[in-house]
Amino acid sequence: DKESPVEGETVRASFTLSRLPDQPLQWFKGKVALPKESTAKYQYEQVDSTFTLTIPSVELKDSETYSVKLPDDTQSAARLKVSETPLK
Repeated sequence: DKESPVEGETVRASFTLSRLPDQPLQWFKGKVALPKESTAKYQYEQVDSTFTLTIPSVELKDSETYSVKLPDDTQSAARLKVSETPLK
């Protein structure tokens, strides 16, 4: 069981499909659709049938459930909880 990432760390969520969808996927943060193209905040990658969402430098406000919705309405989701950077 991995500990929660702390502020500033890079987080990745990946999933692999048994076949490629015939239409684009849609990523969500909670109920809000994320941009369809990569941005500085959210980066998307596809290698064969594996799809990855990367958040390069997480912040506390990134804590949320992230999901991906396929064209046939199949969904997969994961909860992200970001921890504060520990004091030294």
